[in-house]
Amino acid sequence: MPEIKATTVSPEEQRIMQLSEKARKSLKAGRLMPPERDNVFDLCKEILGMDSQNSEAKSNIREKYKGSGDTAFNQKKYNKAVGNYTQYRTVAEYALTVFRDKNMEKEIELVKRRLEEAKNPPTTTTTVRQTTTTSVPKPTTTLRPTTTTIRPTTTTTRVTTTTTRPTTTTTTTTTTTTRPKPTTSVDRNLEQRVKSICKRLPLAISKYEKIKNTGDKEELISAIKELIDILIETEAVYRQYPEIESAIGYSIKQLKTVRIQKEAELLRMIKK
Repeated sequence: MPEIKATTVSPEEQRIMQLSEKARKSLKAGRLMPPERDNVFDLCKEILGMDSQNSEAKSNIREKYKGSGDTAFNQKKYNKAVGNYTQYRTVAEYALTVFRDKNMEKEIELVKRRLEEAKNPPTTTTTVRQTTTTSVPKPTTTLRPTTTTIRPTTTTTRVTTTTTRPTTTTTTTTTTTTRPKPTTSVDRNLEQRVKSICKRLPLAISKYEKIKNTGDKEELISAIKELIDILIETEAVYRQYPEIESAIGYSIKQLKTVRIQKEAELLRMIKK
């Protein structure tokens, strides 16, 4: 009877097996991206750092991040698409330095183009214009009932009738001044996003500065990713609402420079 030799598994292979099992469970649970714990993105990134040819990790990166980015882009969920494409590009460019794959190189170029399109969505400007023009007649229609309610009071005192007529002309001028205020669901959504950015951006910056001094690599990577996502969102909102510069206290040029620096810093940390 032939002797059966025991196969030895190296600690690195054991670690890859453990990470792959975790990635499968996270995939089923839908934990795809940071800051979720044991997310597929970070697990696959760690696997590729040890085994650059790991087909399971490569397919997860391509299908889940590029695929989810394409889906969000086609559904016109541009902010979500920007986040997914940014995550894909970060890990794909890291993987490309380890193994030369022409298909992945082409995918990265495609994702870069899609990322620019998602940051400058073609439909957002037209939809905002349409909503503002349709919202203009609304104040005039609501003001008509108020003029009819004033008339009963004018019958009691004839003097007030002469004073109420000029007020009707002034109300027409106020409709033009109230025009920039958000009145539609699109404008309200934009206003909420501006408020959210004003609150989250300073927190993300202070979080990054605080963790940078501690020296914890994983926490710092997470903080940089969070800051990059908010900076990308801020740039997207600026194209619809340039006044956000005065609200956040930074120029968009400054934020763009910071984003480029942080993306480069993130790539360097991943390569370590």
